[in-house]
Amino acid sequence: EVSRDGGKFLILNESRNLFIYERSSKEAIGLKNNVQEFHLSSDGKKLGLISGGQISIIYLEDHNGDTKQNKGDENYLNFSGNMGDLKNFFWMNDASDYFLATNEENLIISEADPRQPLNFSTVVTNVKKYFYDKKLHVLKKGGELIEIKLER
Repeated sequence: EVSRDGGKFLILNESRNLFIYERSSKEAIGLKNNVQEFHLSSDGKKLGLISGGQISIIYLEDHNGDTKQNKGDENYLNFSGNMGDLKNFFWMNDASDYFLATNEENLIISEADPRQPLNFSTVVTNVKKYFYDKKLHVLKKGGELIEIKLER
């Protein structure tokens, strides 16, 4: 994956080790091992990871939002209850502090803020696949295709 400005490259090798290469420093730095999925936020400042079915956020730049994060900080999002293994992580393009993910049956939307209680909600149940591009398109396990407009 490449950042929008072309300044950062993310590389996952065959051993599932994730590296970041920044053109400015001209070096590759190891970020994390045993990565299942990774996705760069649309603003290029955060990296969403799934490792062992758990989601974490790594800050690639200093962040001064609701919480202050330093470059390199990694926050694990500990969802309450038995969510099961999370997968299919996707940053929302028009709201870079929010993401979508699925577990066995459900599609959730969550804020990337690690403070408890986490700000997340189940959007749809019985999800087979989804796609988000300003609107959420969901194919349910029974074959029904639905479209949802998500608003802040």
